[in-house]
Amino acid sequence: MVIALPEPPDSLNPLYARTWSARAVQGLFLAGLWRLDDSLAPHPELAAGLPTEADGTIADGGRTFTIRLRPEATWSDGQPLTADDLLFTYQMAVAPENSVVSRFPYDRIEGIVAVDAHTVQVRFGEPFAPWPSTLFSYVLPRHVLEPVFAREGTLDRVVWNRQPTVGSGPFVFAGQEGDVLHFVANPLGNACCRVAVRVLPQVEERLAAVRAGEVDLVPLLWPEHADGVSDLTGARVVEGASGLVETLVFNFDPATGHPALQQEAVRRAIGLALDRPRLCDLLAPGRAQPAFSLWAGTVFESPAASAAFAGQANDLLDGAGWRDRDGDGVRERDGLPLTLRYAVPASGVQRGAVTAALGQMLARVGIRLQPVVWGAEEGWDLAEWASVPPGYPDPDDPRWLCVGAGEGGHNPTRLCDEDLDSLLYAQAETAEMSVRVEIFYRIEALNAERVWWVPLCRLPDLWLVGEEMEDIHPWRGDPFWDFPH
Repeated sequence: MVIALPEPPDSLNPLYARTWSARAVQGLFLAGLWRLDDSLAPHPELAAGLPTEADGTIADGGRTFTIRLRPEATWSDGQPLTADDLLFTYQMAVAPENSVVSRFPYDRIEGIVAVDAHTVQVRFGEPFAPWPSTLFSYVLPRHVLEPVFAREGTLDRVVWNRQPTVGSGPFVFAGQEGDVLHFVANPLGNACCRVAVRVLPQVEERLAAVRAGEVDLVPLLWPEHADGVSDLTGARVVEGASGLVETLVFNFDPATGHPALQQEAVRRAIGLALDRPRLCDLLAPGRAQPAFSLWAGTVFESPAASAAFAGQANDLLDGAGWRDRDGDGVRERDGLPLTLRYAVPASGVQRGAVTAALGQMLARVGIRLQPVVWGAEEGWDLAEWASVPPGYPDPDDPRWLCVGAGEGGHNPTRLCDEDLDSLLYAQAETAEMSVRVEIFYRIEALNAERVWWVPLCRLPDLWLVGEEMEDIHPWRGDPFWDFPH
């Protein structure tokens, strides 16, 4: 199996991995306590199970975690994988002698002890919600690296960072030839094959390699590239979760935004006036799917999210006092026309056709769009973009907090709602997964009433996959999570 990546991994030690390619390859040879599937649901890997409040493995209000390892867990050289390896991983992440990319989340830990050979207790200073995506997403081999650290005083330059010949994943690093990394099946596992990772920086190079039968998987294609591979034999395009949701947002600043957007009825009417399937087909034909949640396609999306956008836009606008009194097709109130400045980012997905269609849809209910350039001096009222939460794949999205709504803050919509704030802080402090999911459901239900944002389309990542690679679902957070092994 040959994988073509756009850039070489800058390090095979996760402590030093800065590039997406490095983090992607990590999943081949290193296991974590658990892995997230493409819906962001965690599954035990090295851990014997998931921590929960019900069995006491989450305690102290989400501050203390008791983690039990699978007793049969081993390294690829046959050495047992134990609690000492978790403690060592923590120590290396926080050691000032190591110039690591990030010390999170280990710098939040106030205490960590080995209860026995296969059990660790971790205590945080505050309730810690993002454990599924951040806590021991990899474990380092103490018996390999501790002697080197003791001798050199740092892991910054150890050979294992480039040649991790001992691992815990389905594959084991076997060497490098030029820019090709080779991995073989872990002798203690049941992986299906050998893996070669090639670096082909240009999309055209990767597609040519597929046409020549030299590559089995190409990640993260732009839609226009995927549309150009219909003539390929022996390969198919597979959609994978990206976390991207194309969303319509509002300028809530009363000083710079249109006054109509201070009314919930107007914001809801805008959402109701839109034909999502048509917009999605224009945005990414055959790829984008209608979305009704910022967390569409994940376990955090409420099953009732789509029901929130039901009703009659014209009735809502009439009731809010916006009527077309002069017959020009544009509603007004107190002499102010319902003309909204509409901005989109200058880069990324091409939205020209979407802008035109959106204007037509809103014109049918008496709202006129005036396209503007994002960031221009004339300001904006509506904007459309697709982005993932800052900590993706963790769903926490602090961009909507009141604290970021001030001048220079990270919340350009200037949205500030105390009830939303309360729920966002609550989910960020809730370690019990099922309870946290319910909080996101409550956020979505409240958005149905107050309409802070209007999700439009779920945008997938596109992967080119060899036909022999059946039933795999790569996604950007963990591309190889369900590879056969």
